[in-house]
Amino acid sequence: MNRTALFSALAVAVGACVQWAKQRLRPRGKATVADTDHEDAATHSATAPNSFVSVPKSLATNAADQASSNCASHDVKCAQKAVEQLRSKYAAMAADFESKGLDVQAIAETAVWFEIGPVAPWPRRYASFVPKPLPSGAVRLVVLPVSVCNPQIANLAARVAGDVLACLPSGYKVFSNARQNFHITVFHFSHPADPRPDALDPHSGLGQLLLQDSPDCQARIEDEGDLGKLGKLADLSAGVTKQASTTACPPRVAATCSSIEPVLPVPYNRPGPTQQQIQAEQRAMASVTSNTTPFTLQVDRVLLAPSGVLLLTWVDPSGSLGRLRQSLHEAFPGACSRQSSIIHTSLFRIVDVPTTVTEGSVSLESQNAVACLDQSTINNIQATCSKWTSRVHGMKMIVDRVWWAEEHEFSSIEGLRVPMSFKKAE
Repeated sequence: MNRTALFSALAVAVGACVQWAKQRLRPRGKATVADTDHEDAATHSATAPNSFVSVPKSLATNAADQASSNCASHDVKCAQKAVEQLRSKYAAMAADFESKGLDVQAIAETAVWFEIGPVAPWPRRYASFVPKPLPSGAVRLVVLPVSVCNPQIANLAARVAGDVLACLPSGYKVFSNARQNFHITVFHFSHPADPRPDALDPHSGLGQLLLQDSPDCQARIEDEGDLGKLGKLADLSAGVTKQASTTACPPRVAATCSSIEPVLPVPYNRPGPTQQQIQAEQRAMASVTSNTTPFTLQVDRVLLAPSGVLLLTWVDPSGSLGRLRQSLHEAFPGACSRQSSIIHTSLFRIVDVPTTVTEGSVSLESQNAVACLDQSTINNIQATCSKWTSRVHGMKMIVDRVWWAEEHEFSSIEGLRVPMSFKKAE
């Protein structure tokens, strides 16, 4: 076979593989409970797009299923049911922390996205990721700016964070979001664990994934399952092994585990967006917001999740935020397939916990990480959260704008922000 024929055959094979994957990974109809990773207890973690990683699996859902569950306009009963479901989820998260304390593994999995300093941790910049930086514009999302829409709630939220932080014993390292960065994540076009260069393209990111694994792409994707499982997809695309990720290595003792920077679980081979793709995304986003009327969200409760994130949680009495998320899902078929199913503002995140390491070998298998909050501390945290819940519950925030954000460091929304206003109510 000559070289031309060989290249032609290879192109046909890769093309067939791409077509097969497009069919295999195309969003399906309404999924079962197992398909959307909903579980009774919110104790396990999954990489998900919020501006926070380690969202409980039960709170991160496939975007297609999220869209199918949204309420039609003015459907009061449906909106009220959605509010009740959210409150049930929040109550379950609070009860989970009260009964089990912190999930050390979930904290360790998220800590890999942070630099641990002598005093406080700070988010890793995407341009400094190891072994290869993410390309410019790789992380893009839509957020509601709490500090702009309701400065009073933002000020109270900062006080909440200070009070709960004071309940933690010494040795815990915490990243606190700046008050001006308090936000609610609405939608991720592109997440660091699932970069999508073109959110308008239904198959954005697939070509790079398949070309890297073309010799056995069908078997690999068949084994890993559906596109919605972001953590597995990130490993598949990056070729990251369990050992290489070092996410189980508590950052505070990382120097004793390895002198090498942790390998972040991201698909390095996906390209960044072009300027034309970003401009098209912004235009499409502006089209959605220009057809969205202002709506009101209400604060529900304050809680510390087992993953170590202090949350100010919200409900959507009119169902308007749900409809906005559905509109974005429909307008951007190439965006991340897994989106947050709750409404929350992250106030702080526990990134590093006091640990002990078994003497002798310092391999990951030999570590004995211990982060015990005694029951009195847990009770104190719960009492503080309850005190603030009684004060802020029911507070309203009128939302009349969003920010299109190009995030430059993990979870902080630091970076480029483009305000986009909703249409004026008639």
